[in-house]
Amino acid sequence: MGRVWAEDCHFPGKNGFFTIGAMPASPGVRINASSDVVLVRCTAVGGEGVDSFFPYAPTPGRGGEGVAASGLGHVMLHECTLTGGPGGDFVGFDGGPGPGGNGGDAVSAPGGNVLVSGCTLVGGDAGSGDEPQPNPTFYRGGDGIEATGAGAYVRVCDSSLVVGAGGPQLGGGAGASGVALNVPTGTKIQYSGMHRSFAVSGPTPENTDLTLTYQGLPGDLVGVYVSLSTTAFPLLFNQGTWVLDGPVLGPYIVGTVSDPSGELELVFGVPDFGFGPDDAVVLYEQVFLQAANGKLILSSPSTHVIVDGAP
Repeated sequence: MGRVWAEDCHFPGKNGFFTIGAMPASPGVRINASSDVVLVRCTAVGGEGVDSFFPYAPTPGRGGEGVAASGLGHVMLHECTLTGGPGGDFVGFDGGPGPGGNGGDAVSAPGGNVLVSGCTLVGGDAGSGDEPQPNPTFYRGGDGIEATGAGAYVRVCDSSLVVGAGGPQLGGGAGASGVALNVPTGTKIQYSGMHRSFAVSGPTPENTDLTLTYQGLPGDLVGVYVSLSTTAFPLLFNQGTWVLDGPVLGPYIVGTVSDPSGELELVFGVPDFGFGPDDAVVLYEQVFLQAANGKLILSSPSTHVIVDGAP
């Protein structure tokens, strides 16, 4: 029900399995009724759909989603690789024919509010079947993003969306491929600008160095904001979602990117705050930058922990 934030994590879904009927594969990440979810530099892979056997399970399993979200506020995905699982195959043996299972979507968020920035999304391939006639309900590849419903609100920046292939059919040909951005009735916005990446080094003891790494374009004027808590406020015309809740400190002007690679790295010394061995503080950071063309852009967010520096 609360806010969730994960960085540099791997989330594998469970494969479907065969019992009395085909049990579905699970998504790499399942989000249900959380207000705000941030995933940064994470990978998530949906489980493989289970094969089915006539007559015990006439329908093969669908592949799991990379990320499946429902009943929530905002999902913010930065620099993630999300993959839908493949659909199961129909294994006929003796008896009637059956279809190939559908591939899993890389991201499924019916009615959700989703930002995808700097990500690679890959829908799962569908499974094979032995039906002599086409079956439009099955054999379908997974979508890059599936967000049905009038309330869906999807924004995409500088991301690769790869659809899953349709499954082969006995009568020849294949089922339908997935759809890269499947938002039939909601709102979808595709930004033309480049994703900006921001990362802070890991847990930092007092009296040691903290490294900030920014990746953008030459000419970017970089300012860092810091907070102790998070929120989610989409800045529609500024390419991103603001995730820092008040009180917010900053901006701390880091400088203008001059390196042709677009990278800016700074090292700061962390002072002695007087922490004891059981003390720590979690800080959330985000860059609000001005590009060389004057446009205001939000980077990916980052978080880190400052701990006691005693040996």
